Amino acid sequence: MFTIWLVVGVAAVAVVLVLATRRRSTPAAGPAVDRQSRTHREMGELVLTAYANEWATRLASTPEDLARAVRGGDPDLLAALDGLVGQVTVAFGADGSPRTGVTATVTVAYSDGKRRSTAQVQAPWDLVPSQARAAYLSGSAQQPLRFTWRAVPPATAAQN
Repeated sequence: MFTIWLVVGVAAVAVVLVLATRRRSTPAAGPAVDRQSRTHREMGELVLTAYANEWATRLASTPEDLARAVRGGDPDLLAALDGLVGQVTVAFGADGSPRTGVTATVTVAYSDGKRRSTAQVQAPWDLVPSQARAAYLSGSAQQPLRFTWRAVPPATAAQN
């Protein structure tokens, strides 16, 4: 009887060791990836404040569906948006605060390489990416802060 329990105990320890080793060898997303994806979502929401209606019309969709796609809800619509839009640059003005928000200039370079469009929006504080908010709150945002955005982030596009 003792031998059976000894074998069961050794097997249980072996299983625990295997699982622990597997968990360590699987890379976690980590804070940098989480921060990058959060910034991507925040930028997407801001960009859509300027262009959602226009892009929804071009893609035979709705602004609400585009917002869901940017949040990760519809990969096919997100891919179609990426095919239309190309790269977006957002430049935040030097002044920003939780009370007033931030003036942002959104410049779109469309995928066809022929068209560009620029819009200026007064971004409410909750749509300003957390990295930019931190710069404003610390007083280090002396010059315009620039971010680039694509509907499909480069890391995601490389995986597909």
